[in-house]
Amino acid sequence: MPRNPPRRPANTNRTKPAPAALAQPTTPEVAPPPPAEPEVPTAPVLSDFEQGQQLADNAQKQIDQGNKTEAARLLQNAVDLNPSYPWFRYDLATLLDDQGDAGSKQAARRVMDEGLAQDKGQEMRFAAALLAARQDRGNDAIELIDAVPRENWTEGMTALAKRVQYGQYLDGLRAQERNGDFNALANSIGTTPKWRAEPEVQALEQNLQRKRQVRLRMSYENAIIDGDEGVSRIDSDEIPLQLDLPLDFERTLFLRADTLNANSGRVNPATASNFAKLGTTLPTDPAIASDRLDQNYKGHVVGVGVQTEQYRVDLGTTVGDYPVNDWVGGVQWRTSLGEGSLRLEVARRMVNGSVLSTTGAIDPLTGERWGGARRNGVSAVYYQAFNPTLDFVGIARANLITGKNIPDNTEYNLQGIVGKTVFQRPGHEVEIGASLFLWSFEKNLRFYTFGQGGYYSPQAFGSLTFPITWTGNMNGWSWQAQARVGASESREDDTALYPLNPELAAAAAAQGNPTLQIGGPGGGTSTGLRLALERQVLKNFVVGGYFEIDRSEGYNPDRLQLYLKYSFGDFFELSVPPEGVAPYSRF
Repeated sequence: MPRNPPRRPANTNRTKPAPAALAQPTTPEVAPPPPAEPEVPTAPVLSDFEQGQQLADNAQKQIDQGNKTEAARLLQNAVDLNPSYPWFRYDLATLLDDQGDAGSKQAARRVMDEGLAQDKGQEMRFAAALLAARQDRGNDAIELIDAVPRENWTEGMTALAKRVQYGQYLDGLRAQERNGDFNALANSIGTTPKWRAEPEVQALEQNLQRKRQVRLRMSYENAIIDGDEGVSRIDSDEIPLQLDLPLDFERTLFLRADTLNANSGRVNPATASNFAKLGTTLPTDPAIASDRLDQNYKGHVVGVGVQTEQYRVDLGTTVGDYPVNDWVGGVQWRTSLGEGSLRLEVARRMVNGSVLSTTGAIDPLTGERWGGARRNGVSAVYYQAFNPTLDFVGIARANLITGKNIPDNTEYNLQGIVGKTVFQRPGHEVEIGASLFLWSFEKNLRFYTFGQGGYYSPQAFGSLTFPITWTGNMNGWSWQAQARVGASESREDDTALYPLNPELAAAAAAQGNPTLQIGGPGGGTSTGLRLALERQVLKNFVVGGYFEIDRSEGYNPDRLQLYLKYSFGDFFELSVPPEGVAPYSRF
């Protein structure tokens, strides 16, 4: 619409010169009078509006030159000359609003409120509504326009009302998506057909429909930890398999059927007095069964669960020829907390670290079973982004560890992680960080004699790690590379090698074998490397893999995973960073 009303014409009246005298002969000749001085034209007198327009034009020049303070002064003068003219006020208000700080935005609103106090006409209301809309005050904008009779609405008012109403509707849809209220989102889209053809709404609806697609995730993972054959060595293969079956737009039923082959090798009785009850007898004891020397077990970890954006509930168990089969499961809940988010979990999970702790083991001498440790406890994870380049993660856990024929043990740990993005451009991000980890167990149960648990359990442990991470994605690829260095200090108490049976300890002592493991301080430096890559082969088919190594004193695990993710619908999104399929044993 035109910004300016018709201007009053400029004052063009000028004082006209008097008519020239006619030449008349005279006798006798008389000297002519001196010529009259020419009249100087007067400058036109400008109206208040014309002065205001000049001030506004000069203000625009100042804005173009980056002199916003001077521009604001000129526009304020224009407003002072024309207090009831809406568009000088609007120009001043938008200039203030563009400064972005809360004080300037309040000043901008005050400029238009003062205009409304001067004039509540249609134009002033429209100008104030435009400012309200650009300040995301949609309700105020609609209220201002609604005060104008509908038959008097201009095209600009109609377009503004439609834009504000659509913006409010779209904000509501995005809030529902952000909060995980997908069923409500589907209802909002379905019951408002007039906006359904809008590109933003179509995109939201497409993402929504993809949540109803059945998905399959599968991987192969190999993990190796050096150690004594048949005792502390691990060479395990896992094939995680997860099928996601959406129940509605929010809830997904997932089925887990992981294959877990936990291999430690074959025990050599001549060198394995530190395993099971072999230290209580001679290596040549005929009671030692040859078929029980192999500590390699095959089976499955199966489970079922339901998850949404807010919670996850699952229940599962181990099945197969594992020495110890037991149930696992948990309840996880997510919510916002202050400026961040909080995840709480109550769960019972497997304890990884050795074949003994994960699946249990069989004593070659007696056939008794022990191990199969389970963590039973609570955890809390808090995340907050302080700004786009700095974030924090805080983790706290408390567990009671139980198992078959092993003592109960309590575990506590705290961890704080700070990450800082130091380089960022489209498709690339580099982050440096620092992680402080504190860990403590009541008992030291990391050994492999009968009654010990086979998992690392220091009485005090602290580490400080510094990772650097490069994450990127481009042309259907995503990747992440992380290198880390750190240092740690630890302390372990002395521990009885046969903590539940003094008779076994006496028998071991009779054979000249130790019954007490002396603890002490430990620690050192550590390094690690993780490389991950993911590729979107088809719109609904993604493949990927990662390789990870850790090197520290007494702990040198290697892990490799290859995975695929497939949607029976039309799309499976590429994960950035790459996201593999976590085995159920490490939920």
